Amino acid sequence: MMRRLLLLTPLLLAACITPPAQRSGTGQLVLRTVPEGATVSFSDGTECRTPCRIVVPGPLYLTIGRTGYEAVRERVDARTPSPLVIEMTPVARTEEIEAAELPEL
Repeated sequence: MMRRLLLLTPLLLAACITPPAQRSGTGQLVLRTVPEGATVSFSDGTECRTPCRIVVPGPLYLTIGRTGYEAVRERVDARTPSPLVIEMTPVARTEEIEAAELPEL
C-alpha cells in the first residue's frame, strides 16, 4: 500500500501544478495576419509588425492595420489561444470617381 502511494504521489502533484503563465496572469501570444506585414498597435502603446510574439500581462486591446485592408480591433488576454491568426478584409475599390470630388489643380 505504501509503495503504491509513493508511486502515485508524483502524478498527483503534477496534476495540481498550474502552468506559470496561468499563475502570474501573463502569457505569450503569437500574432499572425493574412496577409503578413500588418502593424499591430496595443492599448499599452507598443507596436509590432506581423508575425510577432508578445507577452500578454493582462487584457490588452489591439488594432491591426495594413494599407488596402480594413482595420481590425481585438481584445486579447493570457488565455487567448496562440497563434492568433487574423484574416484581413481588403477594402473595396471604387471604379468611378465623381468629378465634383476631385480638387481643383
